[in-house]
Amino acid sequence: MICYTVITNDYDELKEPFVSEGWRYIVFSDRFIESEHWECYITDKHNRDIKIRPHKELFHEPCLYVDGSIEIIGNLNEFITEVPTWFSIWKHPHRDCVYDEADAVVRLKGCHPGLVKQQMARYDIPKHWGLGANGIMLRDLSDSKVRQICERWWKEYQNGVERDQLSLMPVFHKMGYKPDLFGNDIMNKYFKWGKHEKVRHN
Repeated sequence: MICYTVITNDYDELKEPFVSEGWRYIVFSDRFIESEHWECYITDKHNRDIKIRPHKELFHEPCLYVDGSIEIIGNLNEFITEVPTWFSIWKHPHRDCVYDEADAVVRLKGCHPGLVKQQMARYDIPKHWGLGANGIMLRDLSDSKVRQICERWWKEYQNGVERDQLSLMPVFHKMGYKPDLFGNDIMNKYFKWGKHEKVRHN
């Protein structure tokens, strides 16, 4: 099994994980990061490309994406017994609706309201259909449906604002699938969520 993260532009400091038997830990970065447990792969790709389309970089097998702000504190072998492996996402802790998220990215993240409105006008997803935080995603890359979802997600992300939460659930809805969303009860046993911080080099 593979666990991977993406850290570019010194956006986060790599966190050493709780190491689980049988797992490889891979960090994609635009610079070499020395680590006891993470294998560092240098890349010039957009960080969201690797996050959204890991099948372009990794073997076609189950893999876990963990955001650079999140620390792995529990046994991942136990984690995957609690959530399905095909496409499981950490449920957004504050919202369950992509339209509410659209309002939030304008209000809290400074996204252009006109561009957000234009993007949301393309969707017919029902309100309160569910929303992922997307900071933790377990996907089975051997499943062609998963790869198709990721490819469509990337295209939709490229045609919208730079907030990937807005585009994933509409892709699921349009394709007739729904991800498994797990809550903080599971999240807090295996992961510790922190804030993004720019790394300072002395």
